[in-house]
Amino acid sequence: MRDLHLFLQRGRNLAPFASLNAYQAAYNQFMAKGWESKSVEDQQSDQQDQIRSQEIVDEKERLDRHNAVEARKIQALKMTRARIREQLARTSNERYTVLLNAELQQIDGELQELA
Repeated sequence: MRDLHLFLQRGRNLAPFASLNAYQAAYNQFMAKGWESKSVEDQQSDQQDQIRSQEIVDEKERLDRHNAVEARKIQALKMTRARIREQLARTSNERYTVLLNAELQQIDGELQELA
């Protein structure tokens, strides 16, 4: 009987703490949501950083492809120019010489634009 009396007495004394525990649980849940939103902000920031870095990589790749295309154009024009000069050296026809010289001027103009 004495034990029952102590149990009931402790139960009455713990009643105010029960509401305190409920308050702390609610407070902790609120704080957890606060931390969660901070985490979401960090995740969004990280995602934006990743998008920016991917855009930079994509831009570099695009520029590299563009530079490679220009380099190929320049190489092709130089090869065409060399072929035309070789044909000029072998020809004796005046009209053909005029035509080849016009082509050389056009190719030189394109090379100057690309360079």
